[in-house]
Amino acid sequence: MRIMSLMNVTNGDRCGADSGWIFNNLIAEEFIRAGHEFIFVGPTPLKEGLGTNVPYDFGGNKYSIRFDFNLDDFIRIINEHDPDVILANQLEIVPQLRAASTLGPNRAKIFGYAHYIPWWSEPDKPMVTDPSQNTNGISRLVVNAFMNGVDECDGVFTHSETSQNFLRLGFQTFGRTIKTPLGMVPPPYDPFLNETTDHTHSSGAVTALYGHRLYQHYGSEYFANEIAPRLTELGINVRVMDVLGKRSEERRKLDPYPEQIRDRLAQIEGVEICTSGCKRKNYRDSIQESTFGIAPLRPGTPWSMSCIDMMAAGKPMIAPNISWYAEALPENLRFNPDKPDEIQGIALRLMENPSFYTEMSRECLERTRNLAPSNIAGTMLTNFAMSTGMGQFAIMRSVKTKSCKKYAK
Repeated sequence: MRIMSLMNVTNGDRCGADSGWIFNNLIAEEFIRAGHEFIFVGPTPLKEGLGTNVPYDFGGNKYSIRFDFNLDDFIRIINEHDPDVILANQLEIVPQLRAASTLGPNRAKIFGYAHYIPWWSEPDKPMVTDPSQNTNGISRLVVNAFMNGVDECDGVFTHSETSQNFLRLGFQTFGRTIKTPLGMVPPPYDPFLNETTDHTHSSGAVTALYGHRLYQHYGSEYFANEIAPRLTELGINVRVMDVLGKRSEERRKLDPYPEQIRDRLAQIEGVEICTSGCKRKNYRDSIQESTFGIAPLRPGTPWSMSCIDMMAAGKPMIAPNISWYAEALPENLRFNPDKPDEIQGIALRLMENPSFYTEMSRECLERTRNLAPSNIAGTMLTNFAMSTGMGQFAIMRSVKTKSCKKYAK
């Protein structure tokens, strides 16, 4: 089977810190090991030996990667490599992909990986479209393009029950019906980071790691105002991974907030800004050196690779009791965002109660056991094979197994 994966991201110069690039490296290795061909279309090649790389720049900002599509280029790319399956991580471009395939001789099955959904809902609150995708009122076009992309897929993977619920709710709210089969494929952990065997916390310096993008819609304001000061007040060292690094002038003009909040965080005594997060070894070292992690207060979180990275390394994650966190994180590590003092209580318990720390460390690790790259790639391959060989899309059944229930509860 020839599998083509498209990765249209805006940070091609820092792909080492991009979850999509990491994801493609992990599944490419498993696909190739299983005897399949892998063609990667993106701005930065995968690691050496992982299939065929097709260099392609999808654009420099979050709107160009959704709306700037060169039909002739993709007619040529698809015809040249003749894939059996195309995996698209940006649903908005799927109708154009379908057109490129239709206008040539190729009839590949197209799967969408809904790593992002441009709307969400919280209990007892109305559905919200993502304000970060609404420059000059463009949100309506983003939402329509996304739903049209879902319609044109032969199958759509989501990361979690949370994201699948968001997807269904959005279609229902906008008066549309999802006809495309949906399947659940959580992101895999990275074995390179999954090396911790010691689940104890020794006395001494305590470091909390915040390894998330410093966008406003990731809850960076809440972190700066409510979380970081409360942790440093306890004598905890707070390390902030600035994974965005030096962004292009185009991206800074579109959204200057990340640089502004980074400078504010740097002024808080006890907060360290780390700029080497795009180097995988440095990122692993920061995880290993940390005592626990802090999840971002991001409304509508459908999943979080940075949280999975920490959990798979046996590091407890303190997280708000919302969205995917409520599905994937231990209850004893979740706090009410309206009661930020709860963060201090959890942090103190992790610091002062060795048995509690060990219990949370092991539970976080256990909840990622089923996320090995071989499991995730195997589930995808089963669905690809069913689709290409039988004209059907196999609904994921792995989420109903005992091991995946640990991830979902």
